Amino acid sequence: MNKNWIISNIECYKSKSGFENVVKKVHYIVEARDEEGNYASTWGNQQLQSSELDSVTFKNFNDLKKEEVISWVQQALEEDSLKALDEYLSRQLEKKTQPQKYIGLPSNW
Repeated sequence: MNKNWIISNIECYKSKSGFENVVKKVHYIVEARDEEGNYASTWGNQQLQSSELDSVTFKNFNDLKKEEVISWVQQALEEDSLKALDEYLSRQLEKKTQPQKYIGLPSNW
C-alpha cells in the first residue's frame, strides 16, 4: 500500500506566549493505493502541543515545510493510532469496489 499524506488546513493562534502565528491544529487526508490501483482515503485532525513554546524549536506558520508538518502529525498520532489508520485503509482497499462519491455543493446554491 502506497500512502500519500495531504495537509488540508492548519489552524493557528495569531499570538501565543509571545510568539506569532503558532500552529494549533492540523487537518489532514491520507490517501492509499494498492498495486492494482485501488484507492482509499481517510481524514482527520490533530491538535498539536503549543503550551511549551521556546525560541529554539518554534516554527512560525509562514516558515513551515509540508514534510515537517506531516512529521509533527504522525508523531502526535503515536504508533497505535497510525496502526489503526493503516488497518482502516487496508480494509477499504480490500473491498476493491469503492462507492462512487463526490463532494461539492448543489449547482443552484
